[in-house]
Amino acid sequence: MRALYGGSFIPTSTHISGDIERRIETAEQESHRLAHADPSGSLSQEELAQANARRAFVKDEVNGLSMDALAERMRAVAASGDRPAMFLYVHSVRAKAQDPIFGSAKLAEGLRLKELVSELESALDPEGVKRREKARASLEEARELKNYAHYRKHGAKDAAELYMNRAYGQAV
Repeated sequence: MRALYGGSFIPTSTHISGDIERRIETAEQESHRLAHADPSGSLSQEELAQANARRAFVKDEVNGLSMDALAERMRAVAASGDRPAMFLYVHSVRAKAQDPIFGSAKLAEGLRLKELVSELESALDPEGVKRREKARASLEEARELKNYAHYRKHGAKDAAELYMNRAYGQAV
């Protein structure tokens, strides 16, 4: 292989490794930014004002409804297309799911709440879901590329061949 690259495979692979690391870092940052973005950013100023006017009501409702009633209400809100209401329910239910008292006492209900929040977030910002999926795919692709470069640097095509080469010596 060194003959193909004029004896410069190792410096070239080191350069490639640096490029791959930068690509992974960029993809991780983008994925993190999208995963933890402010959900209010998807609302207009008018929608934010409407949400603020109903905030106390929705918070009391979320804390007062049973799990089944809350699930039905969230489905109805998603179906209504009322973006300020979707935002409020996402925000209030997420806060309820992260409450340590609620979460420790009712783990299954906490998981169900997180699932409901995810469904409602998808309805609130479907393009955001697509962007997050694209960022995750880009990150996974970069990590796979890093693994492949590592295998090739050590004369293998995949993890199994790398293991076999290390355990039993490289086949000629």
